[in-house]
Amino acid sequence: MITNGDKLLAMGSPDAMGHLNVWPNGGVNQPGCVPGLITTMMPLTQTIFSLPGTSAFSVDRSNPFDILTGFFALQHSLSVKSNLVRNLVLNVIDHTGCSHVRALQLFRDSIDSSVCNTKAYECDSYASFLQPDSECAQCNRSSVPSCTPWGYHTNLSLSLGGIRQRNFYTATTARSPYCSKPKIQFTLQALPAETTSGKVYVTLYGSHATSSKLLLTPRNVDLKAGQTYSFFPQLSRELGTLEKLVFYWESSRLALLDRVKPDRIHLEGSILATDQDGTVTVFQPARTDVESRKNLRTKFLRSYEQ
Repeated sequence: MITNGDKLLAMGSPDAMGHLNVWPNGGVNQPGCVPGLITTMMPLTQTIFSLPGTSAFSVDRSNPFDILTGFFALQHSLSVKSNLVRNLVLNVIDHTGCSHVRALQLFRDSIDSSVCNTKAYECDSYASFLQPDSECAQCNRSSVPSCTPWGYHTNLSLSLGGIRQRNFYTATTARSPYCSKPKIQFTLQALPAETTSGKVYVTLYGSHATSSKLLLTPRNVDLKAGQTYSFFPQLSRELGTLEKLVFYWESSRLALLDRVKPDRIHLEGSILATDQDGTVTVFQPARTDVESRKNLRTKFLRSYEQ
């Protein structure tokens, strides 16, 4: 399991070394850990070089008081810069250590499989895995299983006798228990054969709490007829058993155009929501024809364990 593999200032190796390699959250930076090195350095670097003493002082050498003031300003600057550099180093250590140790925490939380969904999917890269229209986030897309629990319950039989290395990806929560993120999946009808683009949202209603309106796509994505889409939203709290889902999408067209002639997508079948404990909940949309910028309510049909 690779959680902090990078060639620059990381404590782990970026290379796949096992028959089965699991890359949580891409295997470099883990959610909940402090920002990466460049993010940490930028404001500190700007602060350091904006302090007195980082460039030549303009001092009146004939004025002893001015010389003394300049000396103390320079001394203070060096002291402040020393503390900033020290904090920068500590931040880098904290960042890399946090992500590095996450492998142990993930393995620990995976032992009790009743608490967490620990599903990782075979894919060429983490970027490909996160693509909404990627086929990676499906377990049975070929004759050989293409997903496995990660951690303690990893399916070692998938090593295929050591013929080749296999790489699996997952997106996890930012705090313990560290579970695979919920997955929202839907399919668009093959007809009419149209493509539009926009952003997709859901609101999840659970037995314990209700989520905010979750943006599943950070940017506009192409929504193609006949395509299946998978998304991994980040929840800020535990919702409990999922009971209801509201689907919403927003066309990339101007809102004024939607008022004149609404853009539409056409859902095929049910919307599936896999929660953090691995339970798949099936929601039936109230209609299959979904207008842009209008809520689509769904009805709970059934749930089952993966």
